[in-house]
Order: sequence, then C-alpha cells, then structure tokens
Amino acid sequence: AVFLERIEVVKGSNSTLYGSRAMTGVINMRTRRPGDAAVGGQLTGGSHSYMDGSAWYRNNMVFAGVYYSQQDELEDVKKNYRASSPYCTDLFKPKKFSGLISFQPWEPLVFNYMFNRTETGYRANYLKKPTSTYKVDEEIYHHYMSAIYEKDRLKATLFFNYNYMTLEYDYYGNAKKPGKENKKTSYTTGLDLQHSTFALGTMFLYGGTWAYEKQDETRQDVKGSSSKGYYVQTTDLDHERHLPSVFLQAEKTFAEKLILTLGIRGQGVLQNEADSDNYFEPVPQFQAVYRVNTNNSIYGNVGRAFRVPTFNQLYAETATFVGSADLEPEYGWTYELGWKFQYGRVSGTLAAFMMDYTDKIRYVLDTTDDRYYARNMDKYQTSGVEWNFAFQVHDYVKLSFGGYGADPWEEEDDERTQAGPKWQAVPGIYFDNGKLKLGLNATILMERERGLDDYVNVHLTGSYQLTNWMKLKLKVDNLFDEDLAVYGNMTPGYSSPYEVLDPGMWIYAGLEFDISLL
Repeated sequence: AVFLERIEVVKGSNSTLYGSRAMTGVINMRTRRPGDAAVGGQLTGGSHSYMDGSAWYRNNMVFAGVYYSQQDELEDVKKNYRASSPYCTDLFKPKKFSGLISFQPWEPLVFNYMFNRTETGYRANYLKKPTSTYKVDEEIYHHYMSAIYEKDRLKATLFFNYNYMTLEYDYYGNAKKPGKENKKTSYTTGLDLQHSTFALGTMFLYGGTWAYEKQDETRQDVKGSSSKGYYVQTTDLDHERHLPSVFLQAEKTFAEKLILTLGIRGQGVLQNEADSDNYFEPVPQFQAVYRVNTNNSIYGNVGRAFRVPTFNQLYAETATFVGSADLEPEYGWTYELGWKFQYGRVSGTLAAFMMDYTDKIRYVLDTTDDRYYARNMDKYQTSGVEWNFAFQVHDYVKLSFGGYGADPWEEEDDERTQAGPKWQAVPGIYFDNGKLKLGLNATILMERERGLDDYVNVHLTGSYQLTNWMKLKLKVDNLFDEDLAVYGNMTPGYSSPYEVLDPGMWIYAGLEFDISLL
C-alpha cells in the first residue's frame, strides 16, 4: 500500500473494457509517480513481532521507494479434523521486500519497475501419523515493468511481468523419504491501446490488447514406498498462449438525464498446447443511468462474462492444490438494477443483482490424498440485494452500513450446494476532525456455506496528525480476539472437515512521515 497512489473499485461485470478477468468486478491500483519534491516513509510494529518499514523519495522526474516487513511464525492457521489423520498447519515467519522506481523523462511518458520478494512457508503436523509430517519452504519473486504514454485521449501501455517461485519440500517425519523441489517461472508481456473520440453526439472509446503468457515449470515427484525405496521423478512442463482482444464502447447522453452505454469486446485465446481449443468470444455489455432529479438516480447493467483458466488452474501441482488440463472457460451473465440517492447528510445505494455462470472453476477436496483439485461446476448462481448507506451525523462523525443478502449456490451432477454466505453486514462509525481520525467497523457473515459458524470481526483504525509532516497510526484487527474461521468445510458428515483460522487479535502502531521539500 505504501507505493499506491489510489485504488479504484468497479463492481459488476466489466469484461468489455478490462477483458476476461473482469467477470465480477475490477480493482485498479495506480502506483505512485513523479511529482512535487518530497520524502516520506513509515515504521510500524505490532503483535506477533510484526514490523514493517518503508522510505521513499520523489521529484518531478523520479519516484523511488523501498519496503520491508516480517513477523513471527503463526501456529494452527489451518486445522483438519479427519478422524484417521488429523493435522494442523503452521505458517513460517514470512519476510517481504519490495521496491518501486518510476521515471518520467517528459510528462506524457512514464516508465515503472516494481520488485517483490517473499520468503515464507508452512509445516503440516500430523497428530496421529508423525511420519507424514512435512514442511515446505517457499520463495517468490515478482518483477513488474511498464511504459505508459498518456496524453489527451490516447493511452498506450507496454508491459512485462516476470514471476519466479520455488518450493522445497522436506519430509522430515520420514527419514527415508527424500525431499523434492519444484520451480516455476512465468512471463506475461503485451501492449494495451485505448483511444477516445467524440462524434455524432456520442463518445466512442475503442482499442485492443495483445498479451503473451508463458509458464515453465520443473516439477519433482517422490515415488516409491518406505519398504521398496523412494526415488525422485523430474518432469519439465512448458506452456504458452496468446490473448488478443479488441473492444468498442459508445456512450451517449439524452436530455442531460439519460446516459446509455453499449460496448462489446472480442476476446481471443490462441493456444500453443496440443489438443487445446482456441476461443474468440464476444463479450457485450449494456449500461443505463437515468437521473430522476438532483437527489436520485436509477441505473442498470447487463453484461456477459468470459474467463479462461489460469495456467495455475490448468497445470499447477503443490502439496495442497492440483490443476486440471481439462478445465473449460467460465461463462456467464450478470444483471444489476440499482438506485442512488443523496438527501442532505444521508446518501446511499440499493441494488438488486444476479450472476448466472456455467463451468465456474473451484477447488474440490479429494480425500484420497487430501489435496484440492480444480474442477468446473455445472452451474453457479447468486442473486440478491446489495446496499451501502451513509449518514453524516455531525461535521466530524459519519455512520455507514453496507452489506448484502443473497442466495449463492453451485450445482454439479444434479446436486446443489450453498456456495457462500447468505448475509453480509458491514456497519461502521467514523470520526474525522482533520487532525484525529478514528474508525470502528465490523464484518459480519451469517448463514455461511459448508457448515461454518457465523463470523463477526471488529476492526479499529486511528491516526493523529502530530505535525504537518508526521502522523501517528493505529490499527487493531479482530478487536475482541474471537476464534474465527475464515474458510473451511464443516458440513456434518463430511469425511475431512477443516477450518482456516484467523490468527486472533492483532495490534499495529507506528509513525508515518510525508515531508515536502518545496
């Protein structure tokens, strides 16, 4: 977050503008760029020996920053209650280092490079079968590079992403079983072009994207048995594909009250794999906004969604997850009808929605080897009502209440199961007088899927502006230190029930600096 200038959240299907990954929404993250001369940073510490620190410098041509964080080991982040072989999982002490350089030789053109390095891992402790205990050390590198030209109505982005991951397995619970190492390298490169023009009283936005994806993997598998002996089998897996697309969107305003937007993207997938299908899918979308009066607006959105499986979903194999080369793309439609209003100090949004997908991808546990396998569901659907209200009680105090009520379900082999929580509520109260900021909010999940208990996680945030360049910050997650299951499957009668657990109350506090050099 220290390198982010702003985060934009766009809900609903946006495949027309953003491609096949935007089935249910888009999160746009814009990194910091050159600007007025300044320096800054932060230093924070907290529970579980957590600490992070950052420093950055900026002028009209360059932004440069570094970030580092680490914490202690977390025990029992996952618990599996299978009767024959229960186990718990500990998360190793994670360390993360990041750096960002942004260079602007002249105003329309910016070059960006960001680097992330993470060291972590986990240990699976089998309570009844110590010989099955093992650990995995994980090291991940990410490199992101881009050149962005943005002037008037033209935006061109040339990008290259490189990721490297290595997993080292140590079966120290079984002295005879050798360790193994898996390595994976992936690349994504391409060009994105967007241009807009105004003609016939209509704003046209058009462009296209070409992306090339490649993943090389060296996978080791331990074969054999303790009685007959073990050996390590090595397999090299290389995959690549091209993702071309073009789009056109037209937006027209009628009588300064009605805005209609119609768009379509042609999304292509050109496979280099033998016996793999190519795709070229039309992805249309229609939006309408009607301004009833100065206080009320009504809007609607209908869009088709299409998403191809990632390389990890297709081919990855770890101690926990296994991909499937037979996966089909996800298809679907999203529908939304909503109302926005503002009356004085009260504002809000109320919307009805439905998402209807086929071949949605999810991971399903196979109890024979206790791993999750990627599969296409026959059908997935969720429909309901979403809301977000705010009430400015005082110049300094605001109340908010967001959430949804829905009926999410998925179906496979004519068996329908609940796919997510039926209710979410996010109430909050915030104080801000310009110097002191305090926030208290909660995330509440009710009638959860797969037998999980209801979830109430209370968060506290605060900051105090000590000087015009130094701020004291505080954050508390899980304020009441509740035992919370973030994910899992506790369905009665399920053969391998498990829970992924929240680590409990976590307190962070520190200082943030932002000093102008002008």
